[in-house]
Amino acid sequence: MAKMTHKQKIFVTLIAVFILGAAGALTWLQMNGYFSKKLNAPLSALPNAVVTIENFNGDTFEFRTKVAQTPEAQAQGLMHLKAMPENEGMLFLFEEPEVRRFWMKDTQIPLDIIFVSQWGDVVYIEHARQPFDQETFGPDAYINTVLEINAGLAKALNIEIGDQLTYEIEEKN
Repeated sequence: MAKMTHKQKIFVTLIAVFILGAAGALTWLQMNGYFSKKLNAPLSALPNAVVTIENFNGDTFEFRTKVAQTPEAQAQGLMHLKAMPENEGMLFLFEEPEVRRFWMKDTQIPLDIIFVSQWGDVVYIEHARQPFDQETFGPDAYINTVLEINAGLAKALNIEIGDQLTYEIEEKN
């Protein structure tokens, strides 16, 4: 086997440094979401629903929501939304009840997140989650519905564990 010349050693070293640098840069870009899938359709393309929460006193509160039923829409959620009217939100509908975790990555507005069982009862409320927080949260309970509303509304409206959530998805014309 022939010995490498000094120029060949430098060339091989430079190639190795370049490959390691490129791998590091790609890893950093991936970790910071530069290759994450974006929702193909804007929020306006998602179905609408009217969500009603009824408390123990019989008081009801309505929210107009967008419905996230597909994995892509659920992954996107309210990310990148800069503001949301007070009585609006997003309703996440999952096919099967499971223990689910949410986070606030790329979400620019603070939210109350209401976790609901398959029977429609509120089982957990995460109050005033702050924007961009990447810590995951959620109940250790099986849920298949989640409602995201503006932070502070759950307390202001006295929405509590045990309240009932129902929804009606509006038909597209």
